Amino acid sequence: SGQKLQMEIEPEWQGKPLVLGQQLPSERVDGLSISRVDGLLSQLALQRADGSWLESEQWHVYLSAQKHLLSATADGLPAQEFKAIRFRVGVDAKTDASDPQVWPPEHPLHPDVCGLHWGWSSGYVFLAIEGHWENHAGEGVPLILFGWPDMQAETTRWKLEVPRAGSLLLTHSWDG
Repeated sequence: SGQKLQMEIEPEWQGKPLVLGQQLPSERVDGLSISRVDGLLSQLALQRADGSWLESEQWHVYLSAQKHLLSATADGLPAQEFKAIRFRVGVDAKTDASDPQVWPPEHPLHPDVCGLHWGWSSGYVFLAIEGHWENHAGEGVPLILFGWPDMQAETTRWKLEVPRAGSLLLTHSWDG
């Protein structure tokens, strides 16, 4: 049987609990809200007191804020103290390239459970964060085909874009 480890994931925005669909404070974007936070965790490892690691290649967790699946459990751990924990967000390259249908229907990596597998050629989405924001009336959003990001200014510089095409693709409206 052994010990049990229980982890609770608590999504936050600026130090406060994240509530899906609720408008978030932001200086750069009007009407920002998050509608989805889903992800996969794998390869749990616990560091023993002597510095060595107890690793699990078979530990997989699906997290979903919308479905209230924000905890992860590891059972059967040896009765000893651990001083650190690590895990991978996503899955390793071999698992990512494998057939997702090999997993039993209730397994976190089965596509019907997590909805994070994008087909035979794309593999898994490791973390999906989706949201909404409001643009100014009548502006429309461009479709950026290529751009040079400026990470400090949080903008895209020197870009090739099609005006309003982003709005048309996302909302089927030029002003969307």
